Amino acid sequence: MKFIGVLFLSIVVGQAFAQMRPPTLTQVQAELEEDELKNLKGHATKFGEIKYYILNGDTTLARRELLKIDSQSPLTYIIKQRYLSLLYFIDGEYELTLKLLSDPVFAHDKAYGKICMLRIFSKIVTDKMDNIRDEYARCSQLNNAFATSYDWVSTLIELKLKQPDLLSGKTVVSAVTYTYDIPTLKIWLKLALYLNKESMVLPLISNLNPEAYEDKEIRELVGLIYYRKHKFKSAVNFIEDLQTPNSENIKGNIYLEKKQYELAYGQFKLALAKKQNSYNAIERAVSLAWILNQWQDGLELSQKIILNDRNEPGRLTLQAAFFTNMKGFDDAAKRLERAQGFFGNKPPKELSQLYAYVAMMREDQFSMKKYLNLACEAADGFSCWMILNNQVWENFAKTIQRDDALSLGVEMTLASLKSKPDNDPLKDPRKIDQRDIEEMDEGTASLIDQKKIGL
Repeated sequence: MKFIGVLFLSIVVGQAFAQMRPPTLTQVQAELEEDELKNLKGHATKFGEIKYYILNGDTTLARRELLKIDSQSPLTYIIKQRYLSLLYFIDGEYELTLKLLSDPVFAHDKAYGKICMLRIFSKIVTDKMDNIRDEYARCSQLNNAFATSYDWVSTLIELKLKQPDLLSGKTVVSAVTYTYDIPTLKIWLKLALYLNKESMVLPLISNLNPEAYEDKEIRELVGLIYYRKHKFKSAVNFIEDLQTPNSENIKGNIYLEKKQYELAYGQFKLALAKKQNSYNAIERAVSLAWILNQWQDGLELSQKIILNDRNEPGRLTLQAAFFTNMKGFDDAAKRLERAQGFFGNKPPKELSQLYAYVAMMREDQFSMKKYLNLACEAADGFSCWMILNNQVWENFAKTIQRDDALSLGVEMTLASLKSKPDNDPLKDPRKIDQRDIEEMDEGTASLIDQKKIGL
């Protein structure tokens, strides 16, 4: 009985110690993931909204909403960093994208598999090709359940590494000729456009798999190839009934080539309605807004231009020009002052010209003289002429803004300046003969002599 009691006690104690043992790594990971998923459920709706903004090209709103998410949970932190790196990439900030994706939190396979393609693209864009093939091999292995092929990525890598047959277009021609898989065909048509090998691909289009023409993206690509070769009618035949951002941009470009600016402007606005960050549409719509005197539209469109240190001065100057046309001189001056800060004491001539005019309209004598001098030194003859006029008139800014009607005596028009003058000869005053003057001088002299002798 004693033995049985000891055995029973040993079993009970053993069970107690078994319950006190630390959990295994698998148990800890499962508990951690469970806690994180609970935490993530509270942010799922917000992440869904952010993804919606990203897909619609509204990166500014996506960033703002992303900052509102608390990232204390490891899983939430990883997702937040991944979204932020995607936003950096979309906005062209590739160095920041790569820096963010180099965070050790992405080193594990589970996290790395979610960001590796973006990391590879960032390395391609920034020319950091070290170990690129190894990264691609690991990435494709981790994601083989989601895609059967990564031909496009591998092609870009080989292209970046300057594989000769790719650069010459031989591989492209062969692939387009013998490829019947629609997704793969898209890759090679895109590469043909990227390499400017449209002439090599154009004869092959009529031999494409008939099913390919049912795919909208294939039709966009073919339409773009025809557009590049100035075969506008054929291009329109492929994309006329499409309403995608790319097809609207192609139609807009065709109208531009025909100088039908209002129709082109409408197409680019349609493209932007479908994709807010379409850079092709923004770039062309801004220029057309200027041509068509759509100042407010142009100002709003200019704010969508991707911001970086290289284009910020130009963007600010462009916005100032739109404000100037809307007589918003104070807002124009603020932007020109910021733009001027990028150049120090040697701003571009165009900036100086615009700033001088804005300062004049604001009756800012100091800034007007400063930028007129800078423009004059940059060989702008009109600014030099303005400096002279500013010295003649006490307040030239007030003078040019006067509403009084000008009285020039004779109406001066371009036609009158170009017309031939009247041939009426000038009427000189009546001439006096020199001999008459000499006779008068002699007569005067003789009278004096007669007075002297008392006659």
